[in-house]
Amino acid sequence: MGSEHGRHGPPSPAQLGCARQDGDRFVSQPARAFYTLDGELRLVGASPATFAVWGRPPAELIGRKLVEAFPWVKGGAVHEALEAALRSFRPVRLQTHSEVMGVLVDVEIYPVREGLQVSFSPARPG
Repeated sequence: MGSEHGRHGPPSPAQLGCARQDGDRFVSQPARAFYTLDGELRLVGASPATFAVWGRPPAELIGRKLVEAFPWVKGGAVHEALEAALRSFRPVRLQTHSEVMGVLVDVEIYPVREGLQVSFSPARPG
């Protein structure tokens, strides 16, 4: 039997824990999306919530370097944080504006043997 995701298309922002307000603006809710990068910052896996937020299918992104799939990431705060986590093998947390979601997001980056585990969600107020 297929998953809910497969039968009904990608989850809506509300299903991901994001609520739209003022048109396309997302507001903070508890859901987190996550993805895994290898040591060269290639996407090797991600949650369905991540693909839904990014609005692109896994086949289009798996195996691609993050900066190739999302060129605006190169040289930005997230790219610098990813590189720092790889160099130091220490977790990095930051808050930055998401070009895709159009809001401030909390990002947590954890080094793992294979590369990096990254989670993100709309920033919580306060």
